[in-house]
Amino acid sequence: MRKIFYILLFPLIINCSKNNNSDTVSEEDIYSILNFVISTELPRFSNTPGKSYITESFTNFSLSSQEEYLNNNPDSLFNKKDIEFIHQQMEDAVDFKLNQNFIKSKTVISFDSLLKLRNKGERTWKFWERFSKKYGKHEYFSISKPLFSVDKKTAIVSYGFHCGSLCGEGLTEIYRLVNEKWIRIKTIETWVS
Repeated sequence: MRKIFYILLFPLIINCSKNNNSDTVSEEDIYSILNFVISTELPRFSNTPGKSYITESFTNFSLSSQEEYLNNNPDSLFNKKDIEFIHQQMEDAVDFKLNQNFIKSKTVISFDSLLKLRNKGERTWKFWERFSKKYGKHEYFSISKPLFSVDKKTAIVSYGFHCGSLCGEGLTEIYRLVNEKWIRIKTIETWVS
């Protein structure tokens, strides 16, 4: 009797685990593309020697450009289920924190730590003065939590380079996983300071 119970239960467990996989994005998925972008895209902004720092993106900015793109540019990259799945992920992206254990080539600074270096009403150069004193550099990178299609083979990522009050640039781009490698498909937005 017990054998029959386990035989009947096994397909149910397998089916439930398959359904869960399509509704969630693993850390492996997230850091696969983040490390790709960090190693291939960020070096074009700065290649200064020494430690390089990275933080979470200014989430509201990056999410607004992604939202605008999804609402105004129906195309073959995302179907209706993908867009619904991406909207679900946007809600979680606000609380996203980079995990140093998964970032290979940069030192993570939490966004909260950066906010502590800035005082309200104070000039931007004061922030950069404190940042340089604390970290020995006058620059850092930012990157957003990637937003994936249901099949996890297409993702939207925002990233940037920050080097002063009127120094910086960034992009929001779409990537596709082809033959186990991420490839840039489309640029949604660029910004320059």
